[in-house]
Amino acid sequence: MGSAQPVRGWVSQDYGQRRPAPSVVWSVRARLPLRVVTLLLPAPSPELTPPHVELLTGPDEMPAGVVLGGRERIVFAGDEFLVS
Repeated sequence: MGSAQPVRGWVSQDYGQRRPAPSVVWSVRARLPLRVVTLLLPAPSPELTPPHVELLTGPDEMPAGVVLGGRERIVFAGDEFLVS
């Protein structure tokens, strides 16, 4: 959330107004190679239930994509991703 020193983590709807913004900070110690998957799903209301998310793994057991809600598939292809 918002911090005064240093100034960060705020959102402003108008000049001179600010409120704390949600933020995520994480760290990991792991052996390389490492693939990190971060999924942000904006929702029109915080009361909505997020969809079920299933991780797809490749032959090397590394993350290869995700399936959202059992329907939409996002597959990682190098530095790109494919949606089907």
